[in-house]
Amino acid sequence: MISTLAADTIGDRLRALRKREGWTLTEVASRTGISQGTLSKLENGRTKLNFSSVVKLASGLNLPVTDFTNAEVAPAISGARRSVTRAGAGLRFQGHDIEYEVLADGLAGMRNVFLRARIKQQPNPDPAAFRRHPGQEFIYVVSGELQLETEAYAPIRLQEGDSVVFDSSMGHRYVSVSEADTILLIEMEVASYPTVIEDLVI
Repeated sequence: MISTLAADTIGDRLRALRKREGWTLTEVASRTGISQGTLSKLENGRTKLNFSSVVKLASGLNLPVTDFTNAEVAPAISGARRSVTRAGAGLRFQGHDIEYEVLADGLAGMRNVFLRARIKQQPNPDPAAFRRHPGQEFIYVVSGELQLETEAYAPIRLQEGDSVVFDSSMGHRYVSVSEADTILLIEMEVASYPTVIEDLVI
């Protein structure tokens, strides 16, 4: 399942970006592969985009997808910010074998991305499916049992309540080894890896 994103936030940001860069709707449509009519409706709050389309929009404009998904509300005190995600209300998207939900992404300029991940059991995982990206990655096992496989270390099994942090430039993959789905909380750096969410979808 891929969530749809509110038109007002994305449309307002797209309009502001076009004005700043001097782009026409035709130019944005050409860059992104999204029709001019859809973009016009988006800017006027008359349509929504699913996550795949937001990825196309961001990629075509050479921007991180979080530039369109983060929604910041001005605080009562300068410098005081927070972001709340209600249960089940985060943006959801499907990765290779993992369903992700983006958590607490409502602050502009965030240096980290927080995800809830649901991993199906994989009896015969693809041996070539290692991921590598800049920065560090933190995992906390909410439920189930995870086997973390990396290039530099022997596989390690993590159970409910266990956690680990590692350099994510090292090839790594998650394998669920419990009968039920394994649920994780994941934190990854965005500052050094701005396309992290887009790459998880591929």
